[in-house]
Amino acid sequence: MFLALHEGKAHTTLQIAGGTRVPQAYLSKVLQALSRGGIVTSQRGLGGGFTLALKPKNITLLQIIEVVDPIRRFDGCEHSPNHDHALCQLHQRLDDTMLLVQKQFAKATIQSLISANSPSITPLCTLAKTKKRVGVRNK
Repeated sequence: MFLALHEGKAHTTLQIAGGTRVPQAYLSKVLQALSRGGIVTSQRGLGGGFTLALKPKNITLLQIIEVVDPIRRFDGCEHSPNHDHALCQLHQRLDDTMLLVQKQFAKATIQSLISANSPSITPLCTLAKTKKRVGVRNK
């Protein structure tokens, strides 16, 4: 997202980490994976850094996820009577769900996420000053 919002300008790992609040060491590993996967390009030296290798409209979330941490699908189940590629009912439902997740991520592009934040283009999630965890309900 950060590189898409600053398209055409190279940014260092330190700059991206500061703009995204992602730890620099972790971000460095992610950017290396994205570079190997052809999602970003890197240039060393003065004025160097990372840029998107493709237009934001041509990068899907699935492409990014598959490069960084692929979605695992079930291809067999020890609980299946055949113990081969057949799945038990639970694993079949889980696999069907993972397929739906993959399809949704394949439909979403970086551009669609940026456009969803228009016109002000604010971060998707902002860290509150309190220590609330996003997506967790307090009881």
